[in-house]
Amino acid sequence: MFELFRDIAEAAFVATRIKPKAVETAHVGNFVGELFAGQGQLGGFFEHVHPDLAGVLASRH
Repeated sequence: MFELFRDIAEAAFVATRIKPKAVETAHVGNFVGELFAGQGQLGGFFEHVHPDLAGVLASRH
């Protein structure tokens, strides 16, 4: 699941030309991740995508 998360996040940075260092807050949609993938804390993935995202506040919706 992380590989998919990483690939989408990296593609979003390229498409928007936003640098990871410019991100102040991160949001992730997670409808039933705990039920189907056993993973509900997807906000923690951001800092593993890029080191500049470490410490950025993340919210799950």
